[in-house]
Amino acid sequence: MNFTSRFLFGILLVLAAGLSVLTYKSTENMKRHYREALEEPLVDFAQLLSAVISADSSSKLNIGDAFRRGLSEASEYPVKAKIYNLVKGSQDLRVYIADTKGVVIFDSEKRDEGRDFSQWMDVSKALKGLYGARTSKDGKDPSISILYAAVPIRVNGEVIGSVTVGKSTANSNIFIEAAKDSVKQASLAAFVASGLLALFVAALLVTPLKKLTQYAKEVSQGKDAEIPHFKTPEIETLAGALAEMRRSLEGKKYVEHYVQTLTHELKSPLTGINGAVEILKENPDPEDCTRFLGNIEREAKRMEGLVEKLLTLAKLERKAALTAKQRIDCTLLIDEILETFEPVLLEKKIRIVKKIPKEASLHGDLFWVQEALRNLLGNAVEFSPQGGYIEIEVRTSDTVSVYIRDHGPGIPEWAKEKIFDRFFSLSRPSGNKKSSGLGLCIVKEIAEMHGGDVALEDQHGGGCEAVIRFPRAVA
Repeated sequence: MNFTSRFLFGILLVLAAGLSVLTYKSTENMKRHYREALEEPLVDFAQLLSAVISADSSSKLNIGDAFRRGLSEASEYPVKAKIYNLVKGSQDLRVYIADTKGVVIFDSEKRDEGRDFSQWMDVSKALKGLYGARTSKDGKDPSISILYAAVPIRVNGEVIGSVTVGKSTANSNIFIEAAKDSVKQASLAAFVASGLLALFVAALLVTPLKKLTQYAKEVSQGKDAEIPHFKTPEIETLAGALAEMRRSLEGKKYVEHYVQTLTHELKSPLTGINGAVEILKENPDPEDCTRFLGNIEREAKRMEGLVEKLLTLAKLERKAALTAKQRIDCTLLIDEILETFEPVLLEKKIRIVKKIPKEASLHGDLFWVQEALRNLLGNAVEFSPQGGYIEIEVRTSDTVSVYIRDHGPGIPEWAKEKIFDRFFSLSRPSGNKKSSGLGLCIVKEIAEMHGGDVALEDQHGGGCEAVIRFPRAVA
């Protein structure tokens, strides 16, 4: 079971237990509260009857015929009342009156007249001048109770009897069950809503952890993963700590990698220089001296160029973010770069065909954008034949795309997958030695740092087309 499932299961288990206890307690208390609500109007009615009887009595109870007949026949009158979900068709109140000895002298249901009720709590307390109440089971249906409320009947301050009003709980049980159902439904709805809320909270907690886990996996696989950012301060602090740890570990690998690379790449020119020096020690002919000195100079420049390229790539790769972005006019940018190539363009008699919209502008770091385009244009010049031409086209849409097309031999099929690999280089058509193999790697790093990309493809009819994309400058 994963973290999300365990989290949700734990939340739902606690929630279910809490709601179960709350529902049970609520439904249990509900019955008592309904009984309390039912008892209160019985007291008022009993008090009202006591006042009526007191008005017709002197020192002795006097239950008039009209009073007897009215209460006895009340249950026979039909009642048409809809109380929420209850349709009431008849009244269910019972009234009985006892004398000072507790003997029932009037019963609206005419079943207990003449019986001694002095042992019942309602009558015994009322005859003592107190409020009395009791609950008894219905003889016909044990699930139904009868609530009785009794008050004393006084004349001139003396208790001359008691009056008790009773009511069945049959109808109130209907309200209680309906209320219980409502509570259960509300609890179920609260459980579902809380479950969805828990799922949402779990997603808020787990999603950042999944992103950080994915980031850690990509880093372990050697990918150039970007650290995710979060709005939660604690998660953002954790992400920052992971990024800092990664930078610290990569710093050690970085130094080791570049030392090994530099050593490997410098071995070949150093071997050539050492060989030439050994020959020069033997005092060769002046012509051979000139040739070997030329070799030493050429290999020294090769080492210098390699070190400069490595330093450039190192500086680029260790740059966390571009901080000097600006609006760059494409026409001015390309013209400035072409000026640096003017000598070699004149030497090889290469024409430049430009197609640049007037308002084309990109958004980026001027130094690195120049570096990228200079590398691409340098490759195009080196692979272009004598007297050829190079096309430079700029297209604008959501991005700014710079196309540089030469008409040289193109890219061999076997080399297409390696063209951006570090230290991979193709032989030049002029017969010159291969380059450092770092130029296109630098171009790729620059494009990706700007949020763009670069691609090289063969052209139909010969030659190569390089396209690099940068963010478009907002007007």
